[in-house]
Amino acid sequence: YSLQYCAMAQMQSLDERKKAQLKAWFASARRVKNEIKFELDVDDIFRESAEKSGSLGIDFVIARKSVTKVETGIRILSLAQSMENENGLGGVVWHCGRATCKLMSQLPELYKNNGYFQHDRKQRVLDLGCGTGLVGMTAFLRGADVTLTDYLPSLIDLTITNIQSNFEQAASIQTKLYKWGEDAQHLDPPFDFIFASDCLYDYKALPDLLTTLLAVSDATSVIYLTYKRRIDDRERPFFIQLQSFFDHVKFSPPDIVQPDW
Repeated sequence: YSLQYCAMAQMQSLDERKKAQLKAWFASARRVKNEIKFELDVDDIFRESAEKSGSLGIDFVIARKSVTKVETGIRILSLAQSMENENGLGGVVWHCGRATCKLMSQLPELYKNNGYFQHDRKQRVLDLGCGTGLVGMTAFLRGADVTLTDYLPSLIDLTITNIQSNFEQAASIQTKLYKWGEDAQHLDPPFDFIFASDCLYDYKALPDLLTTLLAVSDATSVIYLTYKRRIDDRERPFFIQLQSFFDHVKFSPPDIVQPDW
């Protein structure tokens, strides 16, 4: 307390120019390092075949726990998990969700704001296939108005449980039932940002995912798809198709994500 008091007293004694310099220094010290560059195209990514991996994209030891903790870069979230009933693997934390949260502050739009969404206007974020709610809650921590969606009532209930256990007040977090491919007007599109974390593993759902992405976005929207490569013959055509509808379809370097994820 005494050190904090002394620091405040010293700040008060500085002239405005010095105060501004000191504030700028503290801001730069907090700045997130290493902005992620999205410069690779579809051919760059799929030039070489995906490496065979025995990992589905989930740590099943952690997935069997009723509660797991995830570091978001701002605070640790405690998340209930459940594979019971219809939830299946949708009710647990996937590696792609962890990666999205770990790297969110380094996305170009957040990086320039010290790891947060734009301050002068609340950014609207849509989380498609939210599961436990991890990605959407991380976006909320970083200053966004968030809508979390999934197609099962039991998964929405799980998300609500996690929101209530982690936040006393979360007025700018909404949860809504939504199945890809169906009418999305009740979500109130378009959104500034759309996140979908490891939502490409079921190739049969990709046409509906594309329909949804087009329905919830406009020319100013930014969409982030975090996914684990599995079967190139199914995934590559999806990204080629995206190029027909979106101005920029770019990839980050794969090595920004830790190898075991």
